[in-house]
Amino acid sequence: LDLDEVMPCVPTHQFAQQGEIKSEFEAVLEKERLEREAKEKAEEEKSIKLIQQLQEEEDDILDRTNNQTLQDEEFARKLLQTPSPGKENRFVRLKKKSGPLDSFLVGVTKPRSDSSPA
Repeated sequence: LDLDEVMPCVPTHQFAQQGEIKSEFEAVLEKERLEREAKEKAEEEKSIKLIQQLQEEEDDILDRTNNQTLQDEEFARKLLQTPSPGKENRFVRLKKKSGPLDSFLVGVTKPRSDSSPA
């Protein structure tokens, strides 16, 4: 005779139903998966907001740079078109100033008609 057949060793109390531990484990896994997905989604949304903010800042900087360039070009055009006071007088004064060598250089650079080649 086998003792296990006569008096089987079966616990008289059972703390969990059949498959209850497995279902608890699966529930914990599902909860962790949902938390992980929510965290990833929140991080992705945060990244998208940061990217949009950086793009807006870059666009603002580009707009300001373009506006400044246009203003600078307009200012340069106005400077070129507007004669500065005293500029005409300065040019005349520069022409009037001549040194002792100027008359000599004028004579050297122009061939004399009275001299004949030898």
